Amino acid sequence: MRSIAHISDLHFGAIDSGALAGLRDDLREQHPDLIVISGDITQRARGGEFAQALRFIRTLTAPVLVVPGNHDLEPLSRPL
Repeated sequence: MRSIAHISDLHFGAIDSGALAGLRDDLREQHPDLIVISGDITQRARGGEFAQALRFIRTLTAPVLVVPGNHDLEPLSRPL
């Protein structure tokens, strides 16, 4: 049977590393055919947050489809 794991609103930059490790372990145990990560991948669309997300995604053993959310878009203007 085929399966899809769906994860939403991870908010890298404000994520608990213990919870993240548990999520990764659970995904490995479940062996989904596809992992969909949707919603806010980052907290504030900062480069370091995207780098954290990429490091996490590279640890996953199934193909991953990422659909960004509004937190992942750089605002047209940022306060100084």
